[in-house]
Amino acid sequence: EIVNWASSFLIDFSDYADESWLEKHEQEPSVILFTEKTETPLMWVGISNEFRKSSLKIAVSNNTNLAETKFNIHEFPTILMHNFSHNIIYNGPNDYQSLTSNFKLFAQRKYQKSGSKLYIHKLDDFDNY
Repeated sequence: EIVNWASSFLIDFSDYADESWLEKHEQEPSVILFTEKTETPLMWVGISNEFRKSSLKIAVSNNTNLAETKFNIHEFPTILMHNFSHNIIYNGPNDYQSLTSNFKLFAQRKYQKSGSKLYIHKLDDFDNY
């Protein structure tokens, strides 16, 4: 609870992503959280603080129509990493450390999208094997 309390004192440096914001920042690397919430989640506020002096733009949007029509996003929340040549849906771990590390790699053009995780069943998981 102390983390949430302390986080409530952070300033939200994220932008609100709409059509005009996307046009203005089309050539810049950005990460957009598409959510149905009207308030910016505290973790996203923290991430906006982490990148406030970076070239990476951090934005949030609850415009589900924009997400669906422009990026074909239909599930919320969804994190989109966007630059002039790529739109990547982020599917990695959603803890602060992982998010900020992966966003830094994306800003440096070093991010590599990982494949889906492979689950290996033990042989005794199969009754008729």
